[in-house]
Order: sequence, then C-alpha cells, then structure tokens
Amino acid sequence: MENMTRVVKFRLTLTENQQSLIDEKMRLLKYLWNLAVGLQEEVNQRRLRDKFEFKEFSPEFWETSYLSLYSSFPHIEKLPKDKIKLLAGNPCCKIAYLKNKKEYVLLKLEERKKRPYLGNPDAKKHTTKPPDKEDLKKYFYPDLADKIFEIGSEFRGCFYRYVISKAFETAKKGIRGFPKYKGKLDSVQSLIVGHPTLIKVRDGGIFLNKQIGLLVIDDINRLPKESDVRMASIVRKASGYYLHLTINLPVPMHFPSDRQIGIDVGCVNLYTDSEGRHIETKAYYRNKERKIAHLQRKMARQEKGSANYLKSKEKLALLHEQIKDRRAGYLHQVSHKLTQKYSHIAMEDLKLKNMTKRAGVKENEDGTYAHNGASAKSGLNKSILDQGIGELKRQLIYKSQEKGGRVVLVNPKFTSQTCFNCGHKHKDNRKSQSEFICVSCGYSANADENAAKNILTLSLISSTIGVLRSSLLSYPSLLGKAVSLLAYVCGSPKGTCEAERERSDPPINPPVKGGNCLDNFSTLTIKDPRHQSEKVSQPIDSVQLTIW
Repeated sequence: MENMTRVVKFRLTLTENQQSLIDEKMRLLKYLWNLAVGLQEEVNQRRLRDKFEFKEFSPEFWETSYLSLYSSFPHIEKLPKDKIKLLAGNPCCKIAYLKNKKEYVLLKLEERKKRPYLGNPDAKKHTTKPPDKEDLKKYFYPDLADKIFEIGSEFRGCFYRYVISKAFETAKKGIRGFPKYKGKLDSVQSLIVGHPTLIKVRDGGIFLNKQIGLLVIDDINRLPKESDVRMASIVRKASGYYLHLTINLPVPMHFPSDRQIGIDVGCVNLYTDSEGRHIETKAYYRNKERKIAHLQRKMARQEKGSANYLKSKEKLALLHEQIKDRRAGYLHQVSHKLTQKYSHIAMEDLKLKNMTKRAGVKENEDGTYAHNGASAKSGLNKSILDQGIGELKRQLIYKSQEKGGRVVLVNPKFTSQTCFNCGHKHKDNRKSQSEFICVSCGYSANADENAAKNILTLSLISSTIGVLRSSLLSYPSLLGKAVSLLAYVCGSPKGTCEAERERSDPPINPPVKGGNCLDNFSTLTIKDPRHQSEKVSQPIDSVQLTIW
C-alpha cells in the first residue's frame, strides 16, 4: 500500500530546565549558521581570485578593500562590476591570500580569531557538513567550541542538512537571496532530529534527547497509531514551543465523485467557481494592518535591544502569527469542502512572484521620473498576498491526491477576456471588474464566473489531450476515435478535425512498418462550426495540438 507524508503539530508543555536547554542550543546553533555563511563567502572569494589570478595578497589589502579603493586593485578591469563587491567590498569577510604559511604563523592570535577562515583547506567542506571538535577549535575559542560541540551530533548534523544546506540550495535556484549573518537580535528557531530510531513515542509525550528528557504533550492521542514517525523538530514561536512530527501514513481508500469544477481566484473574492458561487475573502492582514503599523512605529521610537523594544517585538511577532494561523485555518476549511465534493478541480497556474513585483521606474526624457503608480501597486500586492492563493493551491493539490482526485493548472492567458458561449476573445468583452458582455454574441455573465467556466473547459481539454497523446503514440489506430472525442470535449459533436501534414524539403518519407503514423503530422486542429467570425484566430473551443 502506498504511503503519504504528513506533518502533525503539537503544543509543548516545557519545564524551566527544558526551556533553558532548548534556548541555549538554539543560541549556539547561530554560531554554526554564521560560520557556514562566512565559509561560503571564503569559497566564493577563492574561486574568483583563482579565476582572475588574484593570488598574492597582503594584510594591507584589508584596509584598501574596506575603503573601496578598487582602483589600486591589480587587473581590476578583468573583474565584472557585480563581482567587485563580493570580492572586496564586504567588510564582514576580508580574506587575505598570503604568499606562504610562514606569514600566516607570524600573524597575531587576535588577527587569526577575527579571520578564522584564513587559509583553511576545509572551508568548502564545512559549508554543508558540521565540523568535528578539533575543527571547531580552529574557528572558535576553546570554551565556545566545547559548548557548541555539546549541542549534540544529531542536532548539529540535522541543522546543517535541513537548514543550512537548504538555504544555500534555494539561493542557487534564485528562490531566495544568499543567507546573511545573524546578528545579536536574530536567532535560530528550530531543533531537528532526523533519525527515526532516536524518536521514541511514550505515554504522555515524546522522547528525543537525554539532556532534554521527555517532552510532555497533552493531546498525544491525536497521533495516529498506524503512523511511522520519520522526523521531529522543536519549533519556537511567539506563542510558545511546538513539536512538528513528520509521519508516514497509509493512503486511505476513497471513492471520488465524478463532479468537476473550475475556480477563478481574485482579490475581491477568494474565488468564484464555475457554478456561480462567490467565496468571500477574510483579509486577515488588511484588518490588522493599522495595529501592525502602530506597533512598528512604537518600536521605531524605542531603543533597539531594550526591554521595552523586545516586548513590542514579541507582540508584533504574536500578531503576525495569529494572522498566519487564521488564514491557514480558513483555507483548510475551504480546501476540505472542495476536495470532498469534487474530484476534478481546475484553477489558474498563476506566477505570484511576477504578479507581486514592485512597480517599475518610469523616466522622462529630461531625466526626471514620472508617476508609476507604485502606491497603488503596493496596495494590490498586499491584497494578492493576503489571499493566500499559493497556500490554497498547495492544500488543494495534496488533499485531492489523498482522496483520489486531481487539480489541473491551466494557463490563465485570456481566460477573463474570452466568451464562454461563443469563444470570441476581445478585451472589450469585460466591461468592468464584475461585468462581462460579449461584443460578438451578447452573452452576459459575471466576469469571474465566465472566467471560471473557461478555466474548467481548458482543464478538460488539457486532461483529454494528455490521455490521447499517450494513447495515440502507443496505438496509432485510435486516431479516428480521438478526433471524435476531441470534438465532443470541445462542445461541438459536429465539429471537424484537420491533421495538417508537416511541410519539409525533401518530403517526409512514409513511416516504416511498425512505426508511428503520427510522424508525418505536426499539428492537430479542432474547429467548431459555431464560430463564423473571421476575427477569431484561436477561440477556446478550437484547440491546436502539437503531438510531441
């Protein structure tokens, strides 16, 4: 039987000793984070200096780089501008490449502690793997190195594996920026145990570590008896301490319905479905925006790091946590109802990162800047992110998979400008935010409902194409049946299908025995006789397919 992975969250009831131990371990893990960031900068600088032949440096270069006097830097013209700052402009990490080991030994101990990565051959290794006790003493003073080592090999190893390595991977993919140093007021918020053998479920709690002892959980009975615990993490939030257990569960048997629905998400309503229902948005962040601004202004007037500053910071963090939890809870209710009722859910594949970018700068010919609507765009971005569209999509996908259904993501292009009744596409069809009147056939409907119906239609066509493509490539004799089925899906039982032969010079040879009869065709076009207007180049009911 197949298994599914889920995360179960419990609130912890800690003793004073347990809480102080967990806080101390999290505080010490911050040193490993800063070490990994510093070592990665060292690796990047080595690579650049080897590439551009900057191999001989002296300690005097530290002052030169701090003052940004790059003109005295040899071969400076070979270095791209965006790499100069990485190489020499960051005063947090000044690495000098000395000529030999003798000069390195002659440096004062104080200088070596300020630059602990100097000439270390294991710099690249320790960006992704935790250093042992002897290596820790190379980077930190002996007393601090011993304390870091006493965190525990499991906590240190999982911190590198699941936190540090993941941060570097997301930075390489461009999802997030490069990890930064954690300052005095920054902290690590989790302890992770990744080996299932070390996680022991007891009556009334969970046992993870000898030093911490038994973690008391009042509602431990919520953990399913047939679950297989794979990973545990202690998470510190503004409202307290929580335990997140990653478990494997057998997939339950479900009998999905044959009902289908399309949803069009938006800012006015959370979504409008193809059956005409409008699900209201709660706007949790917008409702608390004034209170958030008040706390932020209050913090700005207080001394950074003071007791009152930390109290205000804790209140602000608690308010953001409440907003997040309430939004997630509401989306869980909405997604549960959808996946319980429908086995086929269609929604737009929106690129939220692109949709919520800040407004671009507009420059006039005389060098001045024109109004670019940045204030309005900022407000729109807040409303889009406040909806939690990405979280709704995530919940719908995994809940549909559990219940034997599926979520189909379609291209949102022109779904709000195309008439569902006749397929006519024009920007004038949408008269306002909520009103849709087709200029061709006069069909009128709510604009979001019309878009939801188009989304559902596109998803059905896309799903049928996927099945037909695999079937046609395996069984070429099904081509004639596929034409009729595609025409039926498009809503036109009397529609026509044309297979256009790909033109090439020299002509394509006929397929050999046992070959694929579709090798001679490049596209498959479904045409609906309802469309009489020549202006409609590619209506929704007309599908052009590339077979491979």
